[in-house]
Amino acid sequence: MNRTEIKTMFGVDIGFKATVALSLHHLYSRDALVSSCYSETSDLSNSAPEGIGDRLVQVLNSFGIRGASVKSVECGPVLVRLKVVLPTGVKISAVESLCDDIAMGLRVSKVSCTKVPEEGVLAIDIPATVRKTVLPGNIKNTDAVGMTLPIELGVTVDGRGKAIDLAKAPHLLIAGMTGSGKSVCINSILASLIKNVDMRDFEMLLIDPKGVELGMYAFLPNCVNNKVLVNSEESMAGLRWLVDEMERRYALLAKYNARNIKAYNEKIASVPLSKTADAKMRYVVCVVDEFADLMMTSGAELTQLVQRLAQKSRAVGIHLVLATQRPSVKVITGDLKANLPYRIAFKVSSAVDSSTILGHGGAERLLGLGDMILSANDVEERVHGVFFSDPAIDDILRFVWMNTFVFFSKKVDFATGAVSTDGNLPVSVDLFNELRGGRPMASTELAEYAKLLADYEVKCYGKFTRFLMRFYKLSDNVVAKYITNKDAFGGFLQWKSLREVA
Repeated sequence: MNRTEIKTMFGVDIGFKATVALSLHHLYSRDALVSSCYSETSDLSNSAPEGIGDRLVQVLNSFGIRGASVKSVECGPVLVRLKVVLPTGVKISAVESLCDDIAMGLRVSKVSCTKVPEEGVLAIDIPATVRKTVLPGNIKNTDAVGMTLPIELGVTVDGRGKAIDLAKAPHLLIAGMTGSGKSVCINSILASLIKNVDMRDFEMLLIDPKGVELGMYAFLPNCVNNKVLVNSEESMAGLRWLVDEMERRYALLAKYNARNIKAYNEKIASVPLSKTADAKMRYVVCVVDEFADLMMTSGAELTQLVQRLAQKSRAVGIHLVLATQRPSVKVITGDLKANLPYRIAFKVSSAVDSSTILGHGGAERLLGLGDMILSANDVEERVHGVFFSDPAIDDILRFVWMNTFVFFSKKVDFATGAVSTDGNLPVSVDLFNELRGGRPMASTELAEYAKLLADYEVKCYGKFTRFLMRFYKLSDNVVAKYITNKDAFGGFLQWKSLREVA
């Protein structure tokens, strides 16, 4: 693959003069990733308390709602759902106002009501006696097949996998109090994208004012600048660049008479490489954690930038994921909310906060720890989020790094908009084989790998060394042994000392 072809595939000019074999650009097998990192499952089966349907009817009778009947009882990993047929003339609001009283009568901590108009019933949800944890392996059989940017959120009340397509959303608002599962949800979103989408097809711009939630993803080759933006200055610079990138992409769409990113990429693929220098567009997922905190420091400019992106960026493949602990009207304005039709509400402190997110109360009655209400174009569904532990995320990232031959990391100068690419290679053949669990390269792979190392001056940075030391707890001496083994990789790496580059 020549330089022009690489530019077409990755969207940037890598600056290499020679050619690279296509096989060296392949990424990990997503099926292998599922087998390796999504194998952990939990038993989600559960049972309802004995006689719960009759007890509910008795409680309703005691509050003057007579003639109600329980159509069915569904038991899921977190909730027991009782579908109630109300007698004619009884308002749903009359039952909803009794939630606390019903909880007291059934001797449970919380009760919530959900309308199911297609069945003509009111669903009354109570906590299951034993709450089951949803693990990554429980969501691998979802409806994510065929989606462009699938996000596997967790499971529904009855234990079925639930996924949404961020490309159709096109933006997502996440809100919930501390400990409700908001940060875990962000991790599940990123892990799902890594699992389901080729890294050559999307890139991530990550903004995390806390500086502790998203740092692990900076190692990924499709993370812009291999960095999580932390302070308000660089975060705003990143968003300004994203707005400029949006306008640049619209200019390209106009040039090729294309209405959206999909049509553009189809047209650009049909143009001979010798007749165009324009590259394929990659989807961009911009994740902003603690949006309210960033709003406090940046204010009006942040609102303007996010508003422009929310209104216009869908057609050019730029999608926002905004997360906040404080869903106030000052943070989530009416104009912004109108352009965020997909929302996730975790447990909040009051019905007012719930109304800010969903337009009505209900989120204050959630159970916490990943229990959420997904609102998609005003259609709501109760979902129990998948739990990704830190070791599980480390396993996913380790798998990606160790099963990718060549990384092309996008480097952006936010001030000027200038774009370049750094190529990153595993440090040596010996170390590469060792970290792949002892599975050696095939002879053809080894030959191509050695040729690449001999032909190109590809730089490896300290972030790879830090990666090795973090995930594999290798000593300085062990890592230095492989890094300084010039015979293994053509002698092109020039390291002064491990501690200097780390």
